[in-house]
Amino acid sequence: RREDGGFLRGEWGTIFKEAPLQVALAYPSPYGVAMSSLGFQTLYRLINDLPGVSCERAVLQSFSQAPPLVTIERGRKVADMAVLGISVATEAELAGVAKLLMLSGIPPLERERRRDRGQFPLVIAGGPLTWADGSPLLALADVVMSGECDDSLLRVLEICRDSNDMESILELLVSEEIPGVTVPSEDDAEETAGFAKATEEHLPAFRAVITAKAEFGDMFLVEPARGCPKQCGFCVMAPRDFRTFDIDRVHSLLPERAKKVGLVGAALGHHPQLRELVARLVEEGRRVSLSSLRADKLDAE
Repeated sequence: RREDGGFLRGEWGTIFKEAPLQVALAYPSPYGVAMSSLGFQTLYRLINDLPGVSCERAVLQSFSQAPPLVTIERGRKVADMAVLGISVATEAELAGVAKLLMLSGIPPLERERRRDRGQFPLVIAGGPLTWADGSPLLALADVVMSGECDDSLLRVLEICRDSNDMESILELLVSEEIPGVTVPSEDDAEETAGFAKATEEHLPAFRAVITAKAEFGDMFLVEPARGCPKQCGFCVMAPRDFRTFDIDRVHSLLPERAKKVGLVGAALGHHPQLRELVARLVEEGRRVSLSSLRADKLDAE
């Protein structure tokens, strides 16, 4: 193992897997931000669960870092991986996406790679940004995934695993009409494929790696609820269906060693079993943090 930036020291839950299809999952912000993203951690875990596919992480620690960009787990060059997935949270990270590609020796614009697709990894981009406006990613990525792409991404990677030809892969992605998947067209038309929705099979999301170097430190993150029932027009959560997960299922995902638990959701107060779940965790001697509570759901308890 080659420790890049010392990130591996102090990690718990790091996945080391060898498989025919190697995927680099990158975040266009520093390590501490990346490892505080529940979505990023969930994809890392799900990809590594897929037979025949392995996943290693990469981050943009700073804009001044020297090339080449390498993975955290084994120090592999990102450019040597078959697939490069990039999770993008906000518009401010778009410059980081271009920087990630340049550090990897990959032309940052999708149209610059079209003539020599086989020389570079398949670049897939998605993340929370797509709920607001993911169209800028069409200029950078070979494939853009909008919405909750837990299931759709796994299908895309299955296609990549079963084919070695980049053009054939892209043709299949278009013909299968996978939810949330958009392949930029030759005429640069920005056709959208709607939003993907994760199935219950891969929910709730929970943290794969715990590290003190993340913003939330040694807190185990888990998602008792997803979406919001309010559907306010000004909020990027508006298109999402509100779903809650049974607290027994949520509790079963918690490692015994997790003494701090972060409950993640945009509208946790609307979960009918929230008080029961928090009480159970406190009785077990765990510390609990809640990511978001609406003021109109607060009471003395």
